[in-house]
Amino acid sequence: MVPGLLSSRDPVDIAVRALVDGSGSLSRGANVGENAAFSRYDPAQSTRLIVSPMNRFLTTFLVLASFIRPASAAEFSPPKSLGNAAGYGRNIQRTMRLLAESTPENRNTVRVLFYGQSITGQGWWKIVAEDLRTRFPNANLVIENRALAGFASQMLARTAETDLYLFQPDLLIFHVYGAHDKYEDIIRRTRERTCAEILIQTDHVTKSADLTEETDPAKVPISSEKPLLIEDWTLDVKRANPSNEKEFTFTLTGSKTGADGDGRSDQRFVSKSGRIVITPEDWNASYAIGLAGIKPVPEHFSVVWDVTPLFVDEFVSPGVKNPAIETTVTLAQGLPNAKHTLEISGGAETVEALRMYQPPLEVRP
Repeated sequence: MVPGLLSSRDPVDIAVRALVDGSGSLSRGANVGENAAFSRYDPAQSTRLIVSPMNRFLTTFLVLASFIRPASAAEFSPPKSLGNAAGYGRNIQRTMRLLAESTPENRNTVRVLFYGQSITGQGWWKIVAEDLRTRFPNANLVIENRALAGFASQMLARTAETDLYLFQPDLLIFHVYGAHDKYEDIIRRTRERTCAEILIQTDHVTKSADLTEETDPAKVPISSEKPLLIEDWTLDVKRANPSNEKEFTFTLTGSKTGADGDGRSDQRFVSKSGRIVITPEDWNASYAIGLAGIKPVPEHFSVVWDVTPLFVDEFVSPGVKNPAIETTVTLAQGLPNAKHTLEISGGAETVEALRMYQPPLEVRP
């Protein structure tokens, strides 16, 4: 698309590096600022540059281990009915066209995202991914699963800000339980902010005793009143009340900012520097710990994250590594439908095309 130059010092990627907890576990986990690239992807394999005017930040308060055993097709009983095979793909024609028209000389990139709760996180998604790669070997398939076990729509509507919309999928495979209005919010915002086609999984009913959840990152949004520095942060957390597992006190320290204040989970906290704001609604530690089966909530634990910029002072084109795959760079997302100016200096002759996408729904005021 455009090997051009855009930069901004507002968006940042707040990526969790470690959870220090004497009785808990340690695993993956990351959240990022709104309209910023998701931190779990491999930067070496990505050519996406995200520029955002937004200043919303997320971090992970608690990271718990997640182990999902890969499944094989032989483990699942065949469905009683596959429906009308002649109608397959009827409502996802853009995705199917990109897949079907891919050739060895022109490998269309197709981005597929699985999103939802533990149902979506089960091993069946890997069977689907492998089937797509087998049936469409010429397509450049980018497939990820960012499902969060235990996250009902009320919680997923918040994490979708960074996990879903910024991925800009061509195809979204989605399922979630929870409040219907938040479910609708996720679908509506997907239609407002992306051009994704959506496959919604059918709900199912089972006995409560059969419902189990794998643990996964527990995420909550954190805002800021002042610009962030590129630094490490440590939140030292203690139980405030032995009889209440949802009340905490904490001390915040930045590697450059230094000691940045003390607070309580039941009160709005603004750090001394104004770089970190935490509200009572943001706390989700007790839920995540209980979901992991860790009881009682530890008396003391710490969360460590770092701030990574999603801007560059000088943008260097990634170059064309494979002429059969279009090399694209995302310059901006979420721009209003108005006049904008893009200035490109140096190497403009290598720009093959500018592409703009207009989501099917207009954003509500």
